[in-house]
Amino acid sequence: MIENWSVQKLKSTWRIIYWSAILLIAVTFSPLVLIQGKLDPHWLKMPFHLWVSILNTILLVALTGVGGYVFYTLKSKTDNNHNL
Repeated sequence: MIENWSVQKLKSTWRIIYWSAILLIAVTFSPLVLIQGKLDPHWLKMPFHLWVSILNTILLVALTGVGGYVFYTLKSKTDNNHNL
């Protein structure tokens, strides 16, 4: 399905994935998440920092997988020498 996308759409998708990962990393180390002494709210008996870190890790792994596939497809369409 993604192989049929235009180069411009692939570049736009790559930029969205790239900036989403940068934003996610920035939020991870921001005062929104790293509040000293904050353990509440608990979810499944896990403190705030732990479940936010788990969620961030899952999202980064998903972004890495999708980004790798999009970048590979983009590279194969734009590289005439097929240096993959």
